[in-house]
Amino acid sequence: GVAHLAGAGLAIRSDRGSFYDRFRARVMFPIWDHHGSIVGFTGRLLKDQEGQGKYVNTPQTAIFDKGKLLYGLHLAKMAIRKLGEAVIVEGQMDVIACHQFGFENTIASSGTALTEDQLRLLKRYTDVLKIAFDQDAAGQHAAERGITLALAMGFDVKVIVLPKDAGKDADECLRKNVEVWKNAVENAVPYIRYAISYAATQYDGATAKGKSQIVASVGILIRALQSMVERDVWISELA
Repeated sequence: GVAHLAGAGLAIRSDRGSFYDRFRARVMFPIWDHHGSIVGFTGRLLKDQEGQGKYVNTPQTAIFDKGKLLYGLHLAKMAIRKLGEAVIVEGQMDVIACHQFGFENTIASSGTALTEDQLRLLKRYTDVLKIAFDQDAAGQHAAERGITLALAMGFDVKVIVLPKDAGKDADECLRKNVEVWKNAVENAVPYIRYAISYAATQYDGATAKGKSQIVASVGILIRALQSMVERDVWISELA
């Protein structure tokens, strides 16, 4: 009954002891595990309302742990294996748009940095990750912890960089111009090369202090690499 709904995160008990629907007035996105079983939901407001978050997720339950799930993996896993790479986007709408336009190897980490559990799951299907994250400083900072972990686990990590006027995410880009998204995915940049370029825009490489800041920020990533040969290649590129 209602206790089961509360246990599954669908209902909430109010202060007065009655239950109400956690997802009222929201569009529902079922979240599956990689076997294809529904384990939770995301609900998006139909009309934006002040004081309410646009998205609400199922809280952690006995079967729902966001850090162990990758949205869309049950639909994408065969394409990931066949194409030899996984494309990771930010949100559920991005995954849906990518699949609609035929990019079936696309999944989302649903707003969290990649975790060890998610990466172990991906390792079954591919060693190549192409990531499209928000290209503001906060988006990059949030993604970096998971990417460092992925490099340490032997993944080849690349960044999908959208041209300035292409739209802010995969969903917007695809609706404007499918070819632009296709090219951005095909020409994804090795993450460490991207990190070197990005660090060069954040710090002044003409000064000794700026140089040391660039080396410190990229050095963490290079140290994470398993292969000594790869480390040497990136150290010389950084130099």
